[in-house]
Amino acid sequence: MKKIVLTLLLAATSFIEVNAQQSKIFTDDLRTYNQAIDLYQEQQYIAAQRLFEKVKNQVEDDAIQGNAAYYIANCAVRLNQRNADALMESFVEEYPTSTKRNTAFIDVADFYFDNGKYNQAAKWYEKVDESTLSRNKKADTISILDILLYKAKSMKRQNLI
Repeated sequence: MKKIVLTLLLAATSFIEVNAQQSKIFTDDLRTYNQAIDLYQEQQYIAAQRLFEKVKNQVEDDAIQGNAAYYIANCAVRLNQRNADALMESFVEEYPTSTKRNTAFIDVADFYFDNGKYNQAAKWYEKVDESTLSRNKKADTISILDILLYKAKSMKRQNLI
């Protein structure tokens, strides 16, 4: 009887220790993730990108991995890294159900548009699922697409003359 009680106590203690360790690891990962978010919001994209990569490689939670992948790609776009489009495409393919999917398209498109890269902006705006947008955002997106279409026609005319 004593052996059974001792075995149960030992098993319960081990379970509690393992659970506590997992909670600590998860808390540390969330702390790192939140630090990365802070850096991103402060426009410190290189440092943020490194922390997001660390989080993505260490965390087992799919939602956090997906968010980290989104921010890694978004930092790459803002840093004008050569692989930025590929990273964003990879994010969209690997995490098709991510809540950040449409946001990714809009963020990248807006960034390219604001920086005068209209062809790249158009490519990303075309991927936006307009049915999920608010009225204001939908109107903004349609207006920008109209501007891009006008610019494309204007550039075409200039090349023909």
